[in-house]
Amino acid sequence: EEIYSNNVKPEENWSFHYILIKDSKGNLVFATFFTGAIYKDDMLAREFVSTKIELERKNSPYFLCSKTLAQGGLFAEADFTFIDSKNEGINNAFPLLFDFVERTKKEIEATAVIFRDFDKNHLMNKILEDEGYAQINMPNTNIITNPKWENYDQLLELIHSKKARYSIRRYALKTEDLFDITIKNSITTDEAKKYNTLFRNIKDNTYAFNFFSGPAKTPEVLSKYNDWEFIDIKLKGENETIAVAYNFIGERHLCPIIIGMDTKYIESHYIYKQLVFQIIKRGNELNKSTVYCGFSADFEKQKYGAVSIPKFAYLKVDDVYNLELIDTYDNN
Repeated sequence: EEIYSNNVKPEENWSFHYILIKDSKGNLVFATFFTGAIYKDDMLAREFVSTKIELERKNSPYFLCSKTLAQGGLFAEADFTFIDSKNEGINNAFPLLFDFVERTKKEIEATAVIFRDFDKNHLMNKILEDEGYAQINMPNTNIITNPKWENYDQLLELIHSKKARYSIRRYALKTEDLFDITIKNSITTDEAKKYNTLFRNIKDNTYAFNFFSGPAKTPEVLSKYNDWEFIDIKLKGENETIAVAYNFIGERHLCPIIIGMDTKYIESHYIYKQLVFQIIKRGNELNKSTVYCGFSADFEKQKYGAVSIPKFAYLKVDDVYNLELIDTYDNN
């Protein structure tokens, strides 16, 4: 809320809406939250489609954008829904949920509603379909649950693929000495600016999951909180950061929410491969049982044993015109 409030750009100001439903005894039956924000309607379109649409947005920044009420928020990936499926009153919760959604949608003048991050067996899938929501494929999420390893030899023993072991040795382990790698909990204003620039290097040229970049103040705000940290990577002996990961540290997991890179080092120094390795290494150092590696780049993460899990969203819009227009970009 601190990040997405009191900003100049309309797309960087969200509204936040929380719903908790309890039974007559006061037991929590259902809980989730929603954010109201301006979304790009092509958020889940194919990347080449968004690339075409972004050319239009150079002159018209809000072309094919809609005010959207979305479960969860773009700053996270998760199952945002708590459901006590064993509670006898669970079926009474869903009409209350959809009434809340309709009232909130009207209140913020949204024209679209999204529920997101469901796996194929989620209880909500059929409920949302029956309510008239259309299922949409999301990018896979990648989750690593490897056991603890004490050294790199033990890590490699956990990797079943010979090609993956070779790749990790060559592009991560053997190149690690090229870098100075620091874990930071607090950062300076200059570091925050640099981190934001590195993030924009990636975000502004990648449209596989297309959304607005977010406030520049993000890293500075996160640095105030103990459950966030930054993996800072510099070339050995140099002063300038060339890659960064913003990590959320949970009780049993590590989740890199944002990464940034200087793209000129992607091929020369395999900096993305190094960044993925450092994220996984950090999760191991903190003794976390799970590392949530996020969307996209499935192949690179699978080398370390990540399981790629298909995820689905559910969408309902007031007017399908924008979606039909997006289809024309897909067909041309």
